[in-house]
Amino acid sequence: MPEQVDDTSLVMIVNQASGYEIVNTTKFTVLPPYPNPFTSTVKLSVYSPSTNNVVLQLYDVLGNLVYEEKAVVPKGEYTFKFDGTCLKKGVYIYKINTGKEYYVKQLIKR
Repeated sequence: MPEQVDDTSLVMIVNQASGYEIVNTTKFTVLPPYPNPFTSTVKLSVYSPSTNNVVLQLYDVLGNLVYEEKAVVPKGEYTFKFDGTCLKKGVYIYKINTGKEYYVKQLIKR
């Protein structure tokens, strides 16, 4: 991975699942889930500019927490591999919390 030159430096991550993603190396970024929609397992990837404690939470459309995973995410790309075979078909919301900010995205289970 190239070293950061200044605040405008970019790194290109080649992700076989979703193609090319341009990521600002100074900003925590949630990458697109793959696959979405999913049938059994889904990969939820993030890019972190430094080591972070991250919490992944998955909710059903009624707001019920159906899954939670905590991880120490190192600098660079990190992937949560979620097995959703026990989930019913439908729309789910996932939240990724870094302690300083959080991101909310949508998943569809087929």
